[in-house]
Amino acid sequence: MKVLIITGGTMGAVQAAKDFAPDLTIAADKGIENALAARIPIDRILGDFDSIDPEALREVRNQHLPETEFPPEKDYTDTELALAMAMDEAGPEGEILILGASGSRLDHTMANVFLLKQPVDRGITCTLQDDHDRILLLKGPTRITIPYDPEWPYVSLLPLFGKAEGVSLQGFYYPLDTITLEPGVSLGVSNQLTEEKGTIHVASGYLLLIRTRD
Repeated sequence: MKVLIITGGTMGAVQAAKDFAPDLTIAADKGIENALAARIPIDRILGDFDSIDPEALREVRNQHLPETEFPPEKDYTDTELALAMAMDEAGPEGEILILGASGSRLDHTMANVFLLKQPVDRGITCTLQDDHDRILLLKGPTRITIPYDPEWPYVSLLPLFGKAEGVSLQGFYYPLDTITLEPGVSLGVSNQLTEEKGTIHVASGYLLLIRTRD
């Protein structure tokens, strides 16, 4: 199953949501406003509803959508709660797309990137996207092929949660051959494809794949 999550950060990539063609769309708290503004149909809502405009909340409640409400003082962000629901619905080998996960709150943006560990550990493909970046977490051992896309020319690879070992790149301006990428080093930043397709291999560890417009 394909599940779209819309959360409360800076909204973008509306066309990506339409191209994704989700089977289920979950709006988390202020993400409801983002969904309404982008005219993206919502299937479920959740959150503590402490940051959403009351009029927007009334509008979706008038649609009698399935709703899960949480207390404001809780251990998890609304985005993480939405992700938990999305993973259960998507199932193994499912797909999740999250919009509105970045913005002016760096703490929330970083937390949302770190959340990508949960779906990848369950074999679920989960992508964060806005107008400037598409972010995917790889877990070794894995080998993926990505197409050349002039709208997303830059490719950065950053180790997360420790070393990423056995990293190899083919079809890139800066190829790599079975190296270890260490946390805190910028070696993998701002590469580009030189062929129609590029191959990324990771033997072990977690590696952020970030495709960037500018």
